[in-house]
Amino acid sequence: GFLENAGLTHGERGGGYFTGDLCPSSKPMDRDFLATLEGEKTPIALSISGLWLKHHFADYRWLVDRQAEGKLAITWINHTYTHPYKKGVAEGVNFLLLPGVDPDYEILETERLLIANGGTPSLFFRFPGLVSTSPLMRAVREHHLIALGADAWLALNQAPHDGSILLVHPNGNEERGLKIYQRDAGEKK
Repeated sequence: GFLENAGLTHGERGGGYFTGDLCPSSKPMDRDFLATLEGEKTPIALSISGLWLKHHFADYRWLVDRQAEGKLAITWINHTYTHPYKKGVAEGVNFLLLPGVDPDYEILETERLLIANGGTPSLFFRFPGLVSTSPLMRAVREHHLIALGADAWLALNQAPHDGSILLVHPNGNEERGLKIYQRDAGEKK
């Protein structure tokens, strides 16, 4: 069997935890959305895949520059190197569960690439599609990482609650979640 959304999915009360996934994408990162988070002193956790970093290096540098200027407080989360995915394949045999995927390579290559480009990997790891298995969870633990899920994937209409780990995709692939976040954040101001 496979596990859905395994790992840390909810934090302490007193607000929410913003996470954004930067999966490989042919679309540009949504800088306008991320710019709306500047100056709020809100820490953000960005799950970065190695291929996204390689193909969107200018966007990565933009984020690093915003962090250096104190405009964004970013925690970098490992989101695998290739973020394997096959359209039309069931979740229980997709993502890191596809034949031939080497979890160690997926984890270590992303960390190597992030470090080589001035980033500091955190202790967190997010599974592509939030799909894993017990052996994959062991592989993550063997690399001394903590699996990070989410209990409020906004584009899937999962409503956040106090302490929620929110998930959006500012990589250009999921505008709906960004719009929901902006609408809800605007209501709270």
